[in-house]
Amino acid sequence: MRKNPTIWRSWNSSTPLSLHRLQLRLLMRGLELLKPGGRLVYSTCSMNPIEDEAVIAGALKFCNGSVELVDTSSLLPGLKRTNGVNTWKVLTKNGEWISSYKETPSNLLHTVHSSMFPPTALEADTYQLNRWYFILLHNLHTCTGTCMYMYVCTCTCILDSRIQYMHYHTQIHVCYNL
Repeated sequence: MRKNPTIWRSWNSSTPLSLHRLQLRLLMRGLELLKPGGRLVYSTCSMNPIEDEAVIAGALKFCNGSVELVDTSSLLPGLKRTNGVNTWKVLTKNGEWISSYKETPSNLLHTVHSSMFPPTALEADTYQLNRWYFILLHNLHTCTGTCMYMYVCTCTCILDSRIQYMHYHTQIHVCYNL
């Protein structure tokens, strides 16, 4: 049950790896455009943490404290939500599961990147990653039956955000050859 059931015809184990890169670029661009105190709602229709939680954790890490997750639980107290995950493994294009970036074979370093792996416990605490959550749309009585991940971020300092984005932009070009 997906909004695009034909996606499975072209899906393979490297699809999330390329989508992680795209999602991270989209989120970073959105965060760069925020004014201080501005909010960005980020959502995906994926259930893969490499396309969801890893993107948020990677963006927060790149922004180095200039962006924070907002606790939105009081805005819609009746909304049925589930906390996102804090641990996952990365499935390589060869079908191997990797638990950490340090385990990544050298021949896969061009497709598997450090931002795809779970944050450390200290990073999870620092970035307040317990504020990310997902919503199962069938709990909202919608007809799609897919999962929607939703995150709300607020920018706390636009100057730091732009400096970090420039650093991120340079780093992403080096890492991903975009």
